[in-house]
Amino acid sequence: HGREVRQVHSAAGGMGMVLQLSLAGEEEDAEGWTKKELSGYDGWGHDSSRKWNLAREADAFRAKWGAQAVTLQHRFYLHVDAQDNLWLSAEDGCEGYLAAAPPARPKVFGLF
Repeated sequence: HGREVRQVHSAAGGMGMVLQLSLAGEEEDAEGWTKKELSGYDGWGHDSSRKWNLAREADAFRAKWGAQAVTLQHRFYLHVDAQDNLWLSAEDGCEGYLAAAPPARPKVFGLF
């Protein structure tokens, strides 16, 4: 689970958007989906018909991203493309990859 978060001035990549991963519920994750996000989820619905900005109700979310952030909750999955990029994708087609890939981890004994 997670969110598409827009209007984030510190976002890498220069587009002001991030994909945030979280758990589905504030009890397990202070930045997790709110009760309203859980009850009103329609990931296959068109974005224009879905309820935006429900995450702003969570104190932890506002503290991290600010009250100006625009949000929409998503369920995500990870996949790797033909160029070996790791992508985070939502069921509605919203997706992104790391703005700057981390350096490759050195292999241990040439094996791992």
